[in-house]
Amino acid sequence: MVLVFCFRTVEGEFEGIKKRGHACVQLARILQYLECPQYLRKSFFPKHQDLQFAGLLNPLDSPHHVRIDEESEYREGVVLVRPAKPGRGSFVNCGMRKEVQIDKKLEAGLRVTVRLEKQPSPDSKTRKGLVVSSHHPRTVSGLYWGYSVRLASCLSAVFAECPFKEGYDLSIGTSERGTSVDQVALPPFR
Repeated sequence: MVLVFCFRTVEGEFEGIKKRGHACVQLARILQYLECPQYLRKSFFPKHQDLQFAGLLNPLDSPHHVRIDEESEYREGVVLVRPAKPGRGSFVNCGMRKEVQIDKKLEAGLRVTVRLEKQPSPDSKTRKGLVVSSHHPRTVSGLYWGYSVRLASCLSAVFAECPFKEGYDLSIGTSERGTSVDQVALPPFR
């Protein structure tokens, strides 16, 4: 999880930069944009002033940013507006040459993590897959599967509103007066 906080009050939805002082909101939006696989960005990020130059940033080369012809057990996708036969699941764009039919009927426009079934015959028009939790690739297969971004209104909210029962594994603050990260011994993760 990447957590962004600002010394000024931040409330409501991400509305972007309208005046000075909203840099933390812009940073959070850019981090979310970079975490999203490139083939899904048009589905989830409409044109916005905050993202005007985000295309110039280097893409993340993380395991969930799979290229079109790369094989992977899991893929991120977006549920398509496409009718499915009764008793069958929705179709998902997973950034592949073929669409993936999942095991559930879901609302169009939803971002999902799909576990692909083994390679089908080359003649089939679609691939088959199962919808899994976004944490599944990490907890079951040990894969790094991206990060989430949280915006906190103040420093105390960083810790008071922690979404994890036992708190964070590791907290790192940055400052020009801090200790170099090279000199810090990291504790084991839970």
